[in-house]
Amino acid sequence: MRLFWINKGFFILAGIVVCISGNAQSADGLLNTAVTLNIRRRPVSEVIRLIEQQTAIKFSYSSGKIDAEKKISLKCISVPLETALKEFCTKAGISFVFVEGQIVLRSQNESRGILKPFRHVNKYTISGYLKDAETGEVLIAATVFIKELQTGTLTNGYGFYSLSVPPGDYMLIGSYMGYKTREIPIALNGNQMISFAFEKDTRLLDEVVIVAQTGSNALEDLQMSQIKVTTETMSQIPSLFGEKDVIKSLQSLPGLKPNSDGSSAFFVRGGNRDQNLIIIDDAPLYNPSHLLGFFSSFMPEAVNDIKIYKADLPVNYEGRLSSVIDIRTRDGNMKEYHARGNFGFVANNLAFEGPIKKDRSSLFISGRRSHFNWFLQQKYPDYDVYFYDLNAKINFVINDKNRVFFSMYNGKDKFIRQQLNEVNQNMLNWMNMTGTVRWNHIFTNKLFFNLTSYGSKYDYNFMLDPSLNKYWNSYIANISAKADFTWYMNPGQVTKFGALVTRHFFNPGNNEIGDIEDIFRIPLVPMRHALDESFFASHEIRLGKRISVRYGIRVPVWSNIGPTTEYLYDQNHNVTDSIIYYTSKPYNTFINVEHRISGKYKINERSSIKASYNYSVQHLHLISNSISPFTTMEIWLPAGPSLPPQSADLYVLGYFRTIGQKPVLLSVETFYKKMNNQPDYQDHAKMFLNPMIEGELRFGSCSSYGSELMVQKNQGKFQGWLGYTYSRAYRKTLGFNNDQVYPASYDRPHDISIYFSYEVTPRLQTGLNWIYTTGSAITTPVSFYYYQGYSIPVYGKKNNDRLPDYHHLDLSATFRLNNSNKYHFNHSLTISVFNVYNRINPVFINFNKIKQDDGSYVVPADYSGGQTLVPTSIYLIGVIPSLTYMFTF
Repeated sequence: MRLFWINKGFFILAGIVVCISGNAQSADGLLNTAVTLNIRRRPVSEVIRLIEQQTAIKFSYSSGKIDAEKKISLKCISVPLETALKEFCTKAGISFVFVEGQIVLRSQNESRGILKPFRHVNKYTISGYLKDAETGEVLIAATVFIKELQTGTLTNGYGFYSLSVPPGDYMLIGSYMGYKTREIPIALNGNQMISFAFEKDTRLLDEVVIVAQTGSNALEDLQMSQIKVTTETMSQIPSLFGEKDVIKSLQSLPGLKPNSDGSSAFFVRGGNRDQNLIIIDDAPLYNPSHLLGFFSSFMPEAVNDIKIYKADLPVNYEGRLSSVIDIRTRDGNMKEYHARGNFGFVANNLAFEGPIKKDRSSLFISGRRSHFNWFLQQKYPDYDVYFYDLNAKINFVINDKNRVFFSMYNGKDKFIRQQLNEVNQNMLNWMNMTGTVRWNHIFTNKLFFNLTSYGSKYDYNFMLDPSLNKYWNSYIANISAKADFTWYMNPGQVTKFGALVTRHFFNPGNNEIGDIEDIFRIPLVPMRHALDESFFASHEIRLGKRISVRYGIRVPVWSNIGPTTEYLYDQNHNVTDSIIYYTSKPYNTFINVEHRISGKYKINERSSIKASYNYSVQHLHLISNSISPFTTMEIWLPAGPSLPPQSADLYVLGYFRTIGQKPVLLSVETFYKKMNNQPDYQDHAKMFLNPMIEGELRFGSCSSYGSELMVQKNQGKFQGWLGYTYSRAYRKTLGFNNDQVYPASYDRPHDISIYFSYEVTPRLQTGLNWIYTTGSAITTPVSFYYYQGYSIPVYGKKNNDRLPDYHHLDLSATFRLNNSNKYHFNHSLTISVFNVYNRINPVFINFNKIKQDDGSYVVPADYSGGQTLVPTSIYLIGVIPSLTYMFTF
């Protein structure tokens, strides 16, 4: 079956290559198309329309340079289009050139005589960076457009663009949301490097924080299922305790389903939470949560750009099945020194940035530290709980062709309990740490190169014996190097290719004493190691003005390496033997071919259809048999001889349309996903200190399908979105649920999200956020029976019940305390109320209590005696008001 899909992928790619190759040579066919014209004194514009009707080819011209109302006479009977064009241009006093599947008309002053078809026309390349004029930071996914040719491109993840077009006089237009559009006239007679510096448009600073793709970008861009996050006005999104949270904000969008209150986990289109790749400056973050999941690790002050991919995953991203969250931190202001921060009920944030050498290098650093013990210790005086985050980045511009970046992130949570003997017990703590070094280099004006080296580690500790300082430790770490190239072949074609090498380190959970390994612990869980060598390539091509296609492959070569011990299992999951590997040589290898293909058809100027298919493989497994939404004792394991890699086939079809002058964007996407080798756990699985943990796992499949609808407005005083998702996720594992399908725990069919913001006055902004989703699937007893005086639950089908539906309404109001356009120091006050109508959203349902005569519920001291156990629920959050002060200078 696997071979079938590999062959299928190669046949698909080969077929596309053949089609594209044929299209690349189709210019002769178009120019040889027979044309018949018999016109007497008609305007040039009408002649163009008649030719378009007969040939299906499109014309492009500037009305300021071409007299479209000039009347001419023309007679051509069944002559090639090229012959008709030459005669037409001679009489109209213009010239033409065939560019990217269209005829471009120009004045004769722009060229000497009639231009030849495109294969004989020299092209020159315009390239450069798009930057913020105030800070010098690059702008990602900004638009560069040539008006006369009706062609353009977007800047890459490092603010670089490249366009190759014929010589001539053009108007180069640059634009980016929230900034003033810039127009630069150019006389292109050779390769040129032109960089833009954009000024912010104060009329647009209050854009919606999250935009799925706005207006024409959503229609023109081939990428689908993409969400772009900005942080300019994060204060308008109501949040828990007023602590702005990127991940929590994303959970209100179609296709990203939240777990519950108190959790940063989310599920994308039927995939489990470990199938989401979260990277910060290319380095993976394995647990992006604080305070057991109530808050996420990302400070808005440190974030420059966030992109989320729910499908059509670019080939340069590694090893996940469901989504990618790509976070780029701020480079730092290269022109001036600035500081910003906020003070809230839970934490204080502070950020500083400025030039090391003006216009050549910059520094950015930000930190956050929680301070909610004043609230917690009112009820739990013995506990000291805190978390912190630290981001730093240094950015050097060596010259026009070379830039170097150094960035790091460190975040930690710590739960401390004060003992009677006044000895602090570190009950629980975990830490994320990443570091990245990146070099950008422009080899030519068409070839962009990026070399990145990064590392990350997630470390989790749980105290077992404070007197011995004995604790349980688990971690996952990696060191990686990646080289990727972007080749801008011409405005209609972009090729990306590269390679990645990653060394993985796994500790699946072992006991330790202080900083010394406990050599007497039993059992010893073997350390794991793996080497991932991946190669990837993709090609994007525009076929005329309406059709675009992108296809690509990724070939991961995953090797398990020593030193370690592998256990062998029989068909009943019993251990039959073990093998000890003493060296770091590979002893098991997986080679897969991941393939992707996507296409777009532009119906008209206001609507388009997109479709994509991708096959992905994931070699990492997050193992936890807890249903708790909190950060728990989880372990990461690599695919290996007894642990197959996960895989998924994902199909998506979407329709996109803009409505109105200040466009409202309507998008509808339908998907189907089939996932294989999905882990589940046998009853009473032992996950703690188990060296033979693979024997506790069972593997099955998961199928998910659904549709996502989003209506979005992101211009004007009133902005926001309305989203609705219907989706299902069913799992099937042999030996479970009588071998029948059952809903996944994260199967939540209905999901509604509403967000609105309204600018009441220039200094008062209000926000509303309402989320509704079906309750999670859970397993509850269908009845009880009594045995020797004890109540014994009887269970039926797996996940046969659901928690109550989850929903809450949040409100916020931001007051600007001064006029931000007049002062260098600006500050504001945000009042927010989370869960306004005090919705009780249960996290657990328990069957371990009895009801007393006074109506209270207690856990009985003795379960014998035939007591009637009643279900009770636990919830976390009621109405929570908050006040946050923010400042910048």
